[in-house]
Amino acid sequence: MKTIFILTLGFLMLAIGIASAQVIDIKPGSCPNPFNGKSKGSVPVAILGSADFDVTSVDPTTIELEGVLALEKWGIADSTQAIDNYDNCTTCFDADDPANFNCDLWDETGDEPVSGTDGLVDAYCGDGYPDLIVKFGTQALADAIGEADRDECVELRLTGLTNDGAEIEGYDSVLIRTKIK
Repeated sequence: MKTIFILTLGFLMLAIGIASAQVIDIKPGSCPNPFNGKSKGSVPVAILGSADFDVTSVDPTTIELEGVLALEKWGIADSTQAIDNYDNCTTCFDADDPANFNCDLWDETGDEPVSGTDGLVDAYCGDGYPDLIVKFGTQALADAIGEADRDECVELRLTGLTNDGAEIEGYDSVLIRTKIK
């Protein structure tokens, strides 16, 4: 969904396209989102789907985090849920609410794991909407973040385009675990 503001200046009309704000979650299910800039791996980021936003409308080849292009590995899964009161590195989902965890818990009798599962609370359940999960190279992100101290909270900006060219953007934070540079 692209928001358009129209300004009327006398008889001149100017339309300005504004990027649609999307909820993202760096390292879905993890809170805080630790970032080790010395790691050689990748960092997953979920663009959250909702009743109002279909993540299959996003072109994964256009997604950037702090200017770093996403790796070619991406997928669709219900990985997490939006946090209503996000404001820093430590605002997390409610870990005491069993509804926020693996849906493959024990059956209604409480005696057996649900068929096909191990019955352990070992994964985050999500919110019922598919999310687009993209990955970014850790070293490239560390370079983009630049100098950062251990335990510093750093906000990162994600940008991209939908398949029809509308801009999207979202923000989440990482907690630096190893000093960068």
